[in-house]
Amino acid sequence: MKHFTASVFMILPALPALIAGCAGYDGKSGLSESAYTIRWDDDIVDTAKNAEYLSAAERRILAEINKVRVNPKGYAAKYVRASRHCKSACEPIAERLSAISPMAPLLPSRQLHLAAKMYVETEQTDVKPRYSGRTKTGFRSRIERYAQWKGFIAESISYGEMKPEEIVINYLVRENAERQESSNLLNPNFQYAGVSLGVHKTYRYVCVVDFATDVQAKTHKIQNP
Repeated sequence: MKHFTASVFMILPALPALIAGCAGYDGKSGLSESAYTIRWDDDIVDTAKNAEYLSAAERRILAEINKVRVNPKGYAAKYVRASRHCKSACEPIAERLSAISPMAPLLPSRQLHLAAKMYVETEQTDVKPRYSGRTKTGFRSRIERYAQWKGFIAESISYGEMKPEEIVINYLVRENAERQESSNLLNPNFQYAGVSLGVHKTYRYVCVVDFATDVQAKTHKIQNP
């Protein structure tokens, strides 16, 4: 059975760059003993380093999402608790992250990237966010234009930020504010993600991340939207 959900996030004030932390993950045997150390291994989190279809900023955003996945507890300590902008929401988010088990990093998907990019390009001409994800069909139709998927799919949208850590904390803050039972970023069912970042006429930037448990290219040739 297939499942699809949408998570739409509103604008938050831009956050300053935060101190980086680190984590270790063993893709074969699970998380290593160094999972809660102060270092992240770029070879683990930077799964999109060879994805030439992504911009450098988009690759950094996926790596940032992988940081919180492979070491939620470390991310809470180094990023969330260090933030001065989520105020009273910081501690509940940090406690939530500290209770989550580490999970595998997300792999990049060109098909999911194209689906996310299609939304970003339509948003670039709008003054106000349209939040097509709330229809619960908009992002599904975009994904199915480029890919065949199995398991679960979801979408997260952020307005106003460009720095990877700002975008990730924005997602975490909105999920906490909306008291969502599930998190797209921290859902172990997801194995693939597609990131697209673009300029927005009113809110500076819009970032869309599409997620899937499993995704494959359709048999026909992919065409850019």
